[in-house]
Amino acid sequence: MQDWIGRELKTSDIGDTRLDARYKIIMNDLSRKPSFSIPTACDGWNETHAAYRFFANERTDVKSILKPCQDAALKRIQEQRVVLVAQDTTEIDVTRRHEKMEGAGPLSNANRLGFFNHTMLAITSDRIPLGVVLAQIHARDLEEFLSNQKDRKNRDKRRKQKSIEEKESYRWLVGCQKSCEIQR
Repeated sequence: MQDWIGRELKTSDIGDTRLDARYKIIMNDLSRKPSFSIPTACDGWNETHAAYRFFANERTDVKSILKPCQDAALKRIQEQRVVLVAQDTTEIDVTRRHEKMEGAGPLSNANRLGFFNHTMLAITSDRIPLGVVLAQIHARDLEEFLSNQKDRKNRDKRRKQKSIEEKESYRWLVGCQKSCEIQR
């Protein structure tokens, strides 16, 4: 196991010591081969199967997985005089020819399915990454997307009637609030 993994996941508390241990193994495997798929990065079928069970477990979610990494990033931030926090949204395209991933929604059109990951990355003024301090994952509703595509005339009107919390742009405000929280 790589030494840094123990430090990075020091505050991991998924609710079961076996899950916390598995998290470290998965982090070790995936960090050694970051561009590989889970089956390729893991050491054999048993490790691959264990990784998929980990991600499918009801106790594991984005927050429980990211929390120890955020804690470690916040510790690194406290050691800096100046920190920049950049936020951006990335499309995660999971379009498959013969299957639809559960929870995926339309991206730029109804044929491209996936998720939006709005991430905030803390970096030093020397451009050294300190870690991800927030990740908001969002999928568009297919019916709403199709309705907006069909009726572009009333799309803006419907958008203006939504509360700010219902709009996709709300994630930028959440990011700003998180930056203020980190600064304090």
